[in-house]
Amino acid sequence: MPTTLVGVILFVVLMLPGFAYLVGKERVGTERRTSPFRETVAIAAASVTSELAVFGLFAVVRAVRPDLTPNVGQLIQHPETYAPVHYEELIGWGVGLLLAAVALARAATWPRLRNSVVVRRLFGAYPHESTVSAWWILFRQWAPGTKVSVGCHLDDGSYVSGKLETFNTLADDSQDRDLIIRGPVQFRPDNKSELEELDCGAVSIPGRRIVLMTVRHYRVKRPPSLRVRSQERWKNIKLLRRASAARPSALQSSNSTEVSVDEPAGGGMNPGSPS
Repeated sequence: MPTTLVGVILFVVLMLPGFAYLVGKERVGTERRTSPFRETVAIAAASVTSELAVFGLFAVVRAVRPDLTPNVGQLIQHPETYAPVHYEELIGWGVGLLLAAVALARAATWPRLRNSVVVRRLFGAYPHESTVSAWWILFRQWAPGTKVSVGCHLDDGSYVSGKLETFNTLADDSQDRDLIIRGPVQFRPDNKSELEELDCGAVSIPGRRIVLMTVRHYRVKRPPSLRVRSQERWKNIKLLRRASAARPSALQSSNSTEVSVDEPAGGGMNPGSPS
């Protein structure tokens, strides 16, 4: 561990990518209660991995365009003379590489990237079933990208159902968690057989009260995207232009039709003309 103030600041700065990875993992994944040692190792491993990847990219840029990067050899051999002269370049590249490492560590937690075909074949599904709760498997893992409708049989014999809004992502299957469903919320008391709609927008259900849960996945038909609407509008404009271009040609062909008139007998002379 560093003992000086500069060493502590440098250590914290170098651990920023790992912290970004941990925060991103907590937001898009399950909440796990790990030991401080394991959490520290995860932060350090993520920081080192992302920084090595960024340094590898810097080495490629250095090999292709050495004029755009600082002279690493001069910095290592003569830091006391090189750093004061090129401090602006060194600070700029240092901050840029650090931000790139933080962005890379944060991007490693994106669900689309972690669940892509290539990553799934290399590292398996994320998160693994051993690290998530039964709720996570029901709501997220079995039908990703779909909406969820939940029906809960409670311990007092009543029943409540609605659309799932959010739930506790704690990895342990504990009773100290809850889920929130939104309207229309259907409720049936234990002494009735028919459902009635509650006059509310959402309901919170504690996990310790749930005896049986039913889950239904469904997809919502999305309206056409802006790109599709633009393509359809442009197609209609083209059709209108073709129709408007065809009208003048049709009028011109009808106007240019010759009308034949029969001439009177007598070689075309008028009746009252002198002979």
